[in-house]
Amino acid sequence: MRFSSVKILLFLAVVLLFPSMAHAQFVVGGGVSPKTKWMQVQGETYNVIYPQGTDSLAMRYLWLLEQNSGAVMLGLGGIEPAKIPVVLYNRSVNSNGMVVWAPKRMELFPLPMQSGVYTVKWEDQLVVHESRHVGQITHFTKGIFKVGSYIFGEQSPSVGLGIYPSRWFLEG
Repeated sequence: MRFSSVKILLFLAVVLLFPSMAHAQFVVGGGVSPKTKWMQVQGETYNVIYPQGTDSLAMRYLWLLEQNSGAVMLGLGGIEPAKIPVVLYNRSVNSNGMVVWAPKRMELFPLPMQSGVYTVKWEDQLVVHESRHVGQITHFTKGIFKVGSYIFGEQSPSVGLGIYPSRWFLEG
């Protein structure tokens, strides 16, 4: 092997074997200053990550997530999701949340909805709805989909979601 080939192979090995050493802030929802100091509080099923100074909001959502965890997973065939990070964004105009599997996380935008379309408190609705998505996606990490995770990693459940019977069934 020539010297330049060794350099190329060494470079590829470093790039492929050490990506976990990279540190960055990935924010889809926006509205977060790069100077934001992030804190975390851990429960049995959820790890809530939140901006410094919003401790009471984080504790409230952790409590709601943990209290509703068992009931939310009923009817999903014994699915017990692994611990998942939950990122709280307190500086957003969104009133919503999302569950993303690559990298695996739940993001919550806890600004209460102003229209009052729900019969339950907004925070309860948000937690139950997004937690249910965690259970639904976890379903696609078992069985044949687990084999796909060895090849595609955390993107493997997207195949199952792509062939899900209908969006109504997933969101309903």
